[in-house]
Amino acid sequence: MSEENECLSYREQLRHTGSTGQLYSVRRWQLCEGPGDGLRMIEVCTAAGLRALFCESRALDLYELQYKGVNIGFQSKNGLLGSRALPVAPNSFAPTWPGGMLATCGLRNTGSDCQTESEYFPAHGRINSAAAGNIVIDCDLEQGRLVIGGRIGESALFGPNLVLKRQITIPLNGSTITWQDEVLNLAAEEEPIFLLYHFNFGYPFLGPKLQLHFPQGQIVPRTEVAKSGLSEYDQICEPVDGYPEQVFFHLPLPGSEPEQEIRLVRADLRLTASLKYSAAELPVLVQWKSMKSGDYALGIEPSTSKIRGRAAELADGYDQIIEGYGRRAFHLSLSLASLD
Repeated sequence: MSEENECLSYREQLRHTGSTGQLYSVRRWQLCEGPGDGLRMIEVCTAAGLRALFCESRALDLYELQYKGVNIGFQSKNGLLGSRALPVAPNSFAPTWPGGMLATCGLRNTGSDCQTESEYFPAHGRINSAAAGNIVIDCDLEQGRLVIGGRIGESALFGPNLVLKRQITIPLNGSTITWQDEVLNLAAEEEPIFLLYHFNFGYPFLGPKLQLHFPQGQIVPRTEVAKSGLSEYDQICEPVDGYPEQVFFHLPLPGSEPEQEIRLVRADLRLTASLKYSAAELPVLVQWKSMKSGDYALGIEPSTSKIRGRAAELADGYDQIIEGYGRRAFHLSLSLASLD
């Protein structure tokens, strides 16, 4: 869209179009075949060239993202799976995880699956496979703003009662997605909260010419394999057959500003992405680097934990706790832009 059209008032948009659907749109639709049969989606297209596909049936997560015709996110070979196709058994994460531009992980576990407190906790928790309810879509054309809201629950008889209250805001003439999330504890007992925002970048935005700019901080490799690649943590190569994944933790330095920003720049594509979050809310930044052929992805993942799994985290004095009837807020934004 030209700068002239970007500056049009709502009245001028009406004068220049038959329908503002020529400029931006929001549609709800439903998959009707395959393992994802029945999943409900919300498609958003903005006048700035952003196309975003949110999955109501999976925590209102952002599955697809394109900007000016370029794919930004990663989708796993599994594709979207409906809840009827999801096993709860151990080691079921890899065969079922769909990836997506954002996969929310939690609320009672992030990291490896584990058995603790007489309960089984699957890898990265259950919230990503839970459907959102109380969906609200407020498309304010005069203000040029779209707001999508919903609630996703995680509860058990004689157990916890947690709700992720999610609000997503997108300017109809822009290319920024903002998340204002709240985790509510609706039970009397306090509850450890585990939350991981698993943002996943993929081809063609992901490639050797992608430049990564992380905030200054301490970088800690998760494994010996990651330690061997520490000097190249911010370098992207071509896909390599059989290459093992690497995970790094980015820890803010003492005295750092609470707001953290990661910039990803593809100068050759004239595109840049910027992810912002609060280190006061999400103290650990996880970087997942998968250069393996067929699983070619880069995860940038603000988190409350070092994804060691609930049992290990609690044994180490985990302090991210929501008191009974309490709440915690989390704020993030992902912006896409064209380079001048």
